[in-house]
Amino acid sequence: MDSTFSPLRGSDVRQQNEKLVLNYFYDKQLTSQAEISVKTGLKPSTVLRIFANLVQRGEIRLASAEEPANGGQPRNGKLGRPAAYYELCENAHHVVGISFTEDAIYCTIVNFTLHVVYRCSSEWTFPQTGDELCEQIGGFLAGALADGGIPADSVIGVGLGCPSAIGPNGVLTKTTFRSPISDFPIAAKLAERFPIPFFAQNNTVLAAQNMHRYGECEAFEHILVLSLEQTMPLVNFTHSLRCGSGDSSVFPVGGICQSFYAAIKKETLSSIAEERAILRRVRQLTGIGELSGVCQALDGENRIVQDLLADVVDPLALCIRNAISTFEPDCFVLLSGSKAFSEFLLRRAAASGIMNLETAVPLIAAENNPYYIARSSTDLVYDWFFNAGLPWRRPDTTPEDRLV
Repeated sequence: MDSTFSPLRGSDVRQQNEKLVLNYFYDKQLTSQAEISVKTGLKPSTVLRIFANLVQRGEIRLASAEEPANGGQPRNGKLGRPAAYYELCENAHHVVGISFTEDAIYCTIVNFTLHVVYRCSSEWTFPQTGDELCEQIGGFLAGALADGGIPADSVIGVGLGCPSAIGPNGVLTKTTFRSPISDFPIAAKLAERFPIPFFAQNNTVLAAQNMHRYGECEAFEHILVLSLEQTMPLVNFTHSLRCGSGDSSVFPVGGICQSFYAAIKKETLSSIAEERAILRRVRQLTGIGELSGVCQALDGENRIVQDLLADVVDPLALCIRNAISTFEPDCFVLLSGSKAFSEFLLRRAAASGIMNLETAVPLIAAENNPYYIARSSTDLVYDWFFNAGLPWRRPDTTPEDRLV
């Protein structure tokens, strides 16, 4: 065991204090030096120096509005001197979030005040080597910055949402994606191309994290998420109150045979319940090729589509029952390309009688929107940027930023 001790340097302490002050700006939007000193416990002289540094770097500015320091109430017969209020400079920095699947890549760029300033996407053929993958992501990123008018030197980091499981230090594994790429350090390789840090995480893990921080799962500490994307990753997400972060594991349950008869026919859960497999069968029988069309058919009580999906419900219900029995989560989330589609499958699975759980667990339907995943990946950057021992949480999120 390494018993060496490295004391914090003065520059480390100053940086931590600056991050503490900036974090408070995100909660209050508009604040003064006096308020920061009271709320953070920092000395007024320290806060004065931090504000001077942040102003010099263009990260905060003096706001046009001023308010009396004592709220306009007389103090010792006199009004307090008006306090100078400061606000964040929206274009001081930017954070990029990228998510990709086998078919397409998506980008969301947010400014320093957390507003989405640019979005784009592009279809692609998934690269066959790690170097090709980095080459295409790097080109897509450079193009997005140029098209969005975002100065490259204003980007403090890039978050990546990947369809594969992600190991330590942003290593992309082959666990949950049909690709020849495995054990590839995607974050490190991209950081060699761009002088900024990259942070990678599995797409479904990001969905679980986002729903825990901002969505319908805020009240739950232990979340189980099953995605109907390729290989059907099952994510076991546990929020730790002690360290303020989430631990997660990714299991590719799509390769499991859910019954003896399925094993004889060489059918796996993916071949039956994966979103693409469902759409392929629906297209063959009805000509409907999009999930939105399937949902419309269900609303219109299309018997062909309903009967076809009936074949999906039993193995899916069995998978959900086994997963919940194994992990004992506080809630279960089914993630697909449409919330309405997820709701339909969950209703049918719950009514099938197969799940028959001893303890009732809330079943939540959610939409797997790639732009939401890209937006969620920006939190990976802010978690690192503030590094305060607690996860970053976007204040006052708008509905389009959430995974609900």
